[in-house]
Amino acid sequence: MRLPSKPTYAFLLFLCVINLAIRYPRTPHELGYDGFIYHGMTVSLVQNGYALWILHPLSQAGRFSFSRA
Repeated sequence: MRLPSKPTYAFLLFLCVINLAIRYPRTPHELGYDGFIYHGMTVSLVQNGYALWILHPLSQAGRFSFSRA
């Protein structure tokens, strides 16, 4: 049994709006551990001119931690 197209599109639009409302940042700065890690990596790049960390190949697939400092 298929749903009519208008309620289906309305439900998908509702899910998209809820997803954006949940993910939209409420503060002007980073929160949580990941935000501070990326901020620290950016500061390191600006100060030194090159990356001081090594990316693990498995981190690209989400199977390992992002970097080893």
